[in-house]
Amino acid sequence: MGIKFEICLLLIFLTPALAYSIDFNFYAVIPEKIPPGDEKITTLVIQSEVVTGSSFPLDENLSSLLPALATAKNVRIEPKNNYPIEVESIEHILGDMPSGIPKSVQIKIKVDESALPGEYEFPIEVHYTKIELQTNSLVYSSCEKTVYGKVKVEGKDYDFQITSLRYDLKEGKEGRLEIEIENSGLYQLKNATLLLNATPPFFADAKASSAFLGTINPGERAKAIFRLRVAKNAEMQMYPVQLILTADNARVSKYIGLKIENHTSFIVEEVKSLISEQKIIPQTYRTSSPYGNQTQSQMIAVQGRGAVFAKIKILDHLKEARALLSFETPLLKTENSQFLGDLNTGEGVELKFYVYSSAPPSNYCGKISILYKNEFGEDEITESDCIDIAVMSSPLEIKEVHSNVALGVSGDLDLTIRNPNNFTISEIELFISTPPNIIPTSSVAYIDELKPGEERSVKFRAISESVSAEAKLYLIERFRVGDARDLITVQSFSIPISAKTAKFEILSVSGELYPDSSNEIRVTFRNSGNYAKNVVVELSVSPPLSISGAGSWSGLIGQSQSGVYFVGSVPAGEVAVANFKLKADKDAGSGYYPATLKIRYEDEEGYLKDSSPITISIAVRERPILNALTITVIALFAIGIILTLKFAKRRKK
Repeated sequence: MGIKFEICLLLIFLTPALAYSIDFNFYAVIPEKIPPGDEKITTLVIQSEVVTGSSFPLDENLSSLLPALATAKNVRIEPKNNYPIEVESIEHILGDMPSGIPKSVQIKIKVDESALPGEYEFPIEVHYTKIELQTNSLVYSSCEKTVYGKVKVEGKDYDFQITSLRYDLKEGKEGRLEIEIENSGLYQLKNATLLLNATPPFFADAKASSAFLGTINPGERAKAIFRLRVAKNAEMQMYPVQLILTADNARVSKYIGLKIENHTSFIVEEVKSLISEQKIIPQTYRTSSPYGNQTQSQMIAVQGRGAVFAKIKILDHLKEARALLSFETPLLKTENSQFLGDLNTGEGVELKFYVYSSAPPSNYCGKISILYKNEFGEDEITESDCIDIAVMSSPLEIKEVHSNVALGVSGDLDLTIRNPNNFTISEIELFISTPPNIIPTSSVAYIDELKPGEERSVKFRAISESVSAEAKLYLIERFRVGDARDLITVQSFSIPISAKTAKFEILSVSGELYPDSSNEIRVTFRNSGNYAKNVVVELSVSPPLSISGAGSWSGLIGQSQSGVYFVGSVPAGEVAVANFKLKADKDAGSGYYPATLKIRYEDEEGYLKDSSPITISIAVRERPILNALTITVIALFAIGIILTLKFAKRRKK
């Protein structure tokens, strides 16, 4: 304050009642030449210059104050960007700057790699304080100016810049990196080789980590292709890799950043599965034999044919995409893939897969994959994480079962089918599969549509050949859900089989016939049904066989009677025998001839009933040359000859 007071007094004593001011111009330059693409800290030189008006007096009265008036006080600068020059925009404090005396400051600058050689300018905001001389005092004024710093851009002797960078790198997978470079230096690169130096999470393929580019003239371009494997569980972010360009006359290196993308290019938003378990069911078929028709069966596996519905959202542009579904277990196999075409980012896609199931009910791991062409035209596959696929019972519910199927009687089988789901099931075809002892006479039913919660009754017919406390039947279902057709499920249900009638089955037919002879044929049968009394067995034959013997109705003694044999009572489960005397004509050839049995009986309530006709086979054999009578006659004849010879010898003696 003392100095300022003295100056003010001096100014008041020496100066007239006038005001004088001095202003400044600033000049800034970076003396260093910077190549395109370089980023570095360099020196900025700035200098001020006094600007005075034409009326400013330069006499000996003001000469002692001139150094103070010609100094820019408290100078601060802040550089700004101007393409292709990019600078770090922070404030630099230079302090007082006397006119004509330069000052330097360190700034961070980057030149765009596409910049052409030449001189470029960038703005600098200058904040300073100047002194004005007025009548009674010195006045300080704050000022701002924008000046333009100059920098010269000139290429390096040996350098390159990246003109194109394409890659497809996903976590846990191998990808391709395609780089195009340009010789941005002043001189030719001879026998140039581009090397890729990768560090984790990248691992370069040893066979594809370098590329020979040959001789590259200034301004010329060359392309290199590398393959990189990305570590599993790598973070989805940018990682550096080093490019090293070696030539006979130079070695240049640069770092580039590569971003790892998620291993999947889509997310699964919703999954719904309709897959049922495999069932082992009996397959029954009937064959003919010499002893009549026989029923045989074998167990077969019926796979469920279901569908998996999924909604996915695409995260990247995918070209020529095809969706796939795979499982970790071999018990589930996908029938189809789904072609999707070109997909755009953010697009939603609905998928439908048909699946054959041999698996028991449980949850299984499935993965949705998309096969597509990457930007290099190569096949690429991206897959989801494990998604739960449920295998369960049929989506149709057998709510009620009513049956009057009985032994030997064709009865109705009424099923009430309900849809317990929140979706409609349509075009429902139903088939019943029965065990060997039950013969279906009507085994197919159809329901056009079942809405959620709706139920419908269907009817089948069947006849049983044996009694069972609980007979297990299978309902094979084929239906449609939405646009998924021909889905197949199997479920089982049980019905009791009661014996309301007698049921006869032939156990054996014994006895043989010879041409032009008669013999007794013995038929053994069992009653596997209800109690039967006054059982009469009737046998019918056709030529060359005929019924042998005659007599009055006297079956009580159990004799063969003109094709009719009275057995009497046959309780349930008991075995009985009927005997018949048959004759074969003299022209009958050897072989089996059919005969028909019919059994008439009274049930427990006294009603007369007939069984269904039963076909049996009667064997006719060729008559043997030696039979018992022939052998006896020959033996007697031989004995007679021997005795005659002995008698003749005695007489000669």
